[in-house]
Amino acid sequence: DTRGQRKVRPKLMKKFLRLGLPSSIHDLTYYIAAALFFMLMGKTLPESLAANNIAWSINELLTLYIHGLTLANTTLLAQCIGAGRPEEGERLTYLVIKVLLGLATVIGVAYVFFGAEIYTFFRPRVEGGEDVPFALVRDKGQYILLLLICYNFFYAFVYTFRQALRGAGDISYFPKVSLLVDLGLFIPGMLITVKIFGTSYAALWGWFLIYLAVLGAVHFIRFRRGHWKHFDRGELNEVA
Repeated sequence: DTRGQRKVRPKLMKKFLRLGLPSSIHDLTYYIAAALFFMLMGKTLPESLAANNIAWSINELLTLYIHGLTLANTTLLAQCIGAGRPEEGERLTYLVIKVLLGLATVIGVAYVFFGAEIYTFFRPRVEGGEDVPFALVRDKGQYILLLLICYNFFYAFVYTFRQALRGAGDISYFPKVSLLVDLGLFIPGMLITVKIFGTSYAALWGWFLIYLAVLGAVHFIRFRRGHWKHFDRGELNEVA
């Protein structure tokens, strides 16, 4: 009955909002924090901004793998819980983080030994007409690639355990994380960093990495404690 499917179902909508709103709030505050980081990075020296944009574009290849693998883990973990085998889903999650850390290590080795060569792919065809010499961009970019090694490790923890908690339905604490870590720690800390050090790319990256390390640790500890294995999902499992 197609017409019947158009009816608003209050119970189903309540379940949808209960699951969706906490996660979306955390996503919103996280992207606000990331947007602030990039906005302030835009005020750095031109060679720093160019080097950062190139390095970030290169690193997106690994980020896509992180998103893909953690999304698969979210689905499989939910299936394991539904089948009454949460321990199997827990083992799978730890396997995923090991795989991602392994990928980050391989990429990191490439950044350390071939950073300059990686940047040559972005060398202008005709040099001399640009406002910033490419050599400056390349040299600064090698340091940013080293910072991205740390970023990849921390981001793997953030995304693996955040997505695992979502798959388990343990999302009630996400608004607290948004308030305390995203809005309470990162944004004031970033503004203080700029006040003390100015718009230095090293200072901005340093505070951004501290934020990711704290966020990853919070999600990991929440997952490790295992609250997601035992809380009552009765209301969520009801068919509206």
